[in-house]
Amino acid sequence: MTLPPHPDPKNPAPFLSHSPWAGFSPREHARPHALGLCPSKRCRRLKACVAAHDGVFCQRTHISHAEYLAAQPRAPSLFKGRSAEELEFFRLTMLEKIAERKEQHDALTARWKAGEFDALYGKWRAKGALMHPPAKVFVALRKGRGKLHAP
Repeated sequence: MTLPPHPDPKNPAPFLSHSPWAGFSPREHARPHALGLCPSKRCRRLKACVAAHDGVFCQRTHISHAEYLAAQPRAPSLFKGRSAEELEFFRLTMLEKIAERKEQHDALTARWKAGEFDALYGKWRAKGALMHPPAKVFVALRKGRGKLHAP
C-alpha cells in the first residue's frame, strides 16, 4: 500500500470542514484591523504577497502563530505541587468545558442546518463545507492620494 503524497504547504488544498466558522486552519489569527502597508519588505519590493504566514495568511491582515502565543497569558504548571483532589477538580472542569464546546458546535450546526448560514457556507451537507484558502492579495498605497488599492 502506498501513501498519498504530502500536501504542498505553499499551495494548501481546499478541504471539507464540519465547522467552517472556525476558519481555514487553527493557526489563523486575524488582526483586529488590517494594516495599511504590509510589514514585509519582500512583499513591498516585489508588489506581491510572498511572505505570508504559513504560506496562507497575509502579514497585513493576520499575525503569526508565534506572535499570537506570545500575547497569551502563561498557564501555570498543572502538576507541580497539586494534590489529587485539585487534579480531579481540574479533570472535571476540563470535561465540562469539552461538553460546553460540543454543545456550542451542535448549536451552530443546527443553525447551519436551518439555513441561517447559507449565504456564508452554502447549504448544509453531511460531508461539510468546502473550505478554500484565503486569497493573498497585495495592497499598496497609491502615490499622492494615500488610498488603498489592489493591483
